[in-house]
Amino acid sequence: MNNIISEAKEAQSKIDKRNTEIESILEKSESVYCEREENLQKAINILQDEKRTLYNNFSNEKDLTKHKLKNDVEALFSPIEKYNRIIELIGVSKQEKDLNFKVTGVSGYKEFYKIIDSPLNDDFLNLKVVIYNNVKPKNKYSLVLVGRSIFGRRENLIKYPYSYRCDLRIEPGANIETTLKDAPTIEELEAFWQKIKTKEFSFTPEHNKLVEDYKWVLNNCQTKEWQLEYWLQRKEEVANWSHGKDTKEYKEALKEINKFKNKETVVL
Repeated sequence: MNNIISEAKEAQSKIDKRNTEIESILEKSESVYCEREENLQKAINILQDEKRTLYNNFSNEKDLTKHKLKNDVEALFSPIEKYNRIIELIGVSKQEKDLNFKVTGVSGYKEFYKIIDSPLNDDFLNLKVVIYNNVKPKNKYSLVLVGRSIFGRRENLIKYPYSYRCDLRIEPGANIETTLKDAPTIEELEAFWQKIKTKEFSFTPEHNKLVEDYKWVLNNCQTKEWQLEYWLQRKEEVANWSHGKDTKEYKEALKEINKFKNKETVVL
């Protein structure tokens, strides 16, 4: 029996000793692991900082490059835009320049209208101010500015105010139609017009600048070189129409190109 007791105590002593050795080994392993993990985390932090720095440098360089390219492209577009504007204005010089028009009535069941002023009528713009009876129950009268411009509806040159809600019938049509005010009475609209008639319209500065550019084109772009450029562009424009090459406009362009090329043959 004494042998069993001593063997049990000896076994327990060995187990305790072994547990102590294992705990020591685990503590050393954990310490090594923690040290390596800390070192790796430091390395990761360094790499992440380098990554952020690299990305920020790349992002800044990309933005600077895009900005430079944008400026370079815009600078290249400038002469192209000038060229296109001149071509458009040469086209204006070749179109019919009759700016006369008539207000012939009001669409709908109410036919009242009254032309109260013609604030401008020159070689470039013809404007009339009209009051007419609209379909609204309260503010039943509209004060409308209507007009025709030599530049028509060439929106790449200028965008005049135009509203399809205007009920006036205009012959042969207008490219400026905008309601200035609605009111219950004609007298209120007449008084309002007298108050604002000396002010510029929203499109006036842009229109005046366009007139200056047009006059410059008339004085400087009637050369053979510019006229040939216009008809070459006109030929390409008409060719893109449906059955464009069969139109009189296409044949006219070919004729003019041949004339300015000293009757050289133009490829269809």
